[in-house]
Amino acid sequence: MRTAVIFTMAVLTLCLVSCSVFCIPDDPGLSFDSMDSAATWIAENIKYHESPGIQSPAETVELGMGGCIDYCVLFMYIAHEQFGYMPELIYYSRPEYNDIHSIVYMDGNYWEPQAGIIIEFDSEITERYDYGDAMYTSWLYENNLMIF
Repeated sequence: MRTAVIFTMAVLTLCLVSCSVFCIPDDPGLSFDSMDSAATWIAENIKYHESPGIQSPAETVELGMGGCIDYCVLFMYIAHEQFGYMPELIYYSRPEYNDIHSIVYMDGNYWEPQAGIIIEFDSEITERYDYGDAMYTSWLYENNLMIF
């Protein structure tokens, strides 16, 4: 499992570094008055479901479910498109679960979109992607151009 996660992250990194086109995924059609209200809505309305790949923000809203990366991509999209933030996607290792998890770093805070809260974070960061790279990767998956 860990080898598959490392391989997936290596391919994702290679794709992000080698791609120069930036595409924004379909708009999920949501509107919020604050990031707190967006985070709460995501935590209350999107159910956790581990899935291969990365969904677009619109797909996550339509399905009402997604993995930790899908929560983050949706959160990042709202943060950037509605509030002008430049969030970063953060991957870090969780040895207690034997997995890699994703959260969002934005404006000096670490957000856990699955819980809808700002968290204390002191783990070692495995990978970090800016908003453009995260949205481009979501677009690749949405259009079946990235397959592991």
